[in-house]
Amino acid sequence: MNSDFQEAFEEKCPHIQPVFDHFHIIKNFNDKVVAEVRKDEQRRLQAMGEYKAAESLKRTRYILMSSRETLQRKDREAAEGKPLSKGGTLFQRAEITRRPGSEEKYDQLIQENQLLFTVDLVKEMLSEAYKAASEPEMAGLITEVMEVC
Repeated sequence: MNSDFQEAFEEKCPHIQPVFDHFHIIKNFNDKVVAEVRKDEQRRLQAMGEYKAAESLKRTRYILMSSRETLQRKDREAAEGKPLSKGGTLFQRAEITRRPGSEEKYDQLIQENQLLFTVDLVKEMLSEAYKAASEPEMAGLITEVMEVC
């Protein structure tokens, strides 16, 4: 839920407390933090003349937004030759297969860049907080996230 919608909702329905689910928290974090940090880092590296490092961040948005489990699954599918997109004769489209190496690229990115490592750590901490068995446990984990930030 974006902040404008939340404000309008709370104004019209002050007796209802909004609930933020795992998917939307992670999605917002990915959209507003991961993507922006990646772009800012790319600009910073270019400004410092580190063109090779800046170039290495191109086309990495979805790798940085993905969990390790997702990257491992995608690499397995690539190894199995599973198509990413089936071809078709109607529009003369060739079949597209997934490229391997997503997890390796992910590891390289977070190993080479401290800021991306920290962003990834916070993303994983948020995800773990939503797996907590109780409200106090979740509150403690969210507090840890805020301390890292």
